[in-house]
Amino acid sequence: MSSGTVADLLIALAILAYVVYNQLRARPARTNMRQPLILTIIGGLELIQYLHNGHHGGPVVAALLGSLVLAANGNPKPRATASRNRE
Repeated sequence: MSSGTVADLLIALAILAYVVYNQLRARPARTNMRQPLILTIIGGLELIQYLHNGHHGGPVVAALLGSLVLAANGNPKPRATASRNRE
């Protein structure tokens, strides 16, 4: 191995360690709801466009309702509050 290859490998390992450290570091949950609101609006517009483009049967409606239930259950605010209260 040349010294350039060893240096490149060490730099790559240092960057990897830095990224892993930042991913595992505990940080407070964000309370900014702007991004979820924007994604909800875009998703709603896409859903309306999809539903207006044809006839959809029972399986499509069942999958849609199931995904809406899962999305409503995946709200990050109650989980962030619950995890903060455990400490």
